[in-house]
Amino acid sequence: MTELLRHPECMKKLQDEINSVSTHNSNVTEKEVEKMDYLHCVIKEGLRFHPSGPLLSRLSSEDVQFKGYDIAAGTQVIINAWALQRNTAIWGLDAEEYRPERHFGSNLDFNGTDSKFVPFGAGRRLCPGIGFSLALSKLTLANLVKRFNWRLEAGPAGDDKPDLAEASGIDVCRKFPLIVYPSIIHA
Repeated sequence: MTELLRHPECMKKLQDEINSVSTHNSNVTEKEVEKMDYLHCVIKEGLRFHPSGPLLSRLSSEDVQFKGYDIAAGTQVIINAWALQRNTAIWGLDAEEYRPERHFGSNLDFNGTDSKFVPFGAGRRLCPGIGFSLALSKLTLANLVKRFNWRLEAGPAGDDKPDLAEASGIDVCRKFPLIVYPSIIHA
């Protein structure tokens, strides 16, 4: 939601898609959400740009040589998913920019099958709640964007951009709450 408020052109594009798929006056349904390509891109880009678990931990099961380094079996390896998902060699020169369009036509999924996109981990330690969390996130975001226009009083710099500061810890969350004001969209 923060990134959508920081990028009103993305918010408008998402609202337009939601309104074109969900033309009735009631809540967006799960079947409708599945038809929303830009919504999927917004969720993917949000998870690429702000992974909830920025560090992944693995235990090497066998001796491995990686880029000239010997890693002994039983060694705990920490993978910086946050850095992987912002790497300009992988994502291009605009890797530090929030751009949902980069996911159109992409076959990247959330199952950890591609090492450049691992917001839920990979392998045996893949998050078991992916299906539930994605369905709930998509449905919630679609309904919030369909039903309301969102306004921010003023960001920390006195502008209309919400703060992106993240708290430190094993998971990533906002350092300060996002305070926005909804206004009902009249159909």
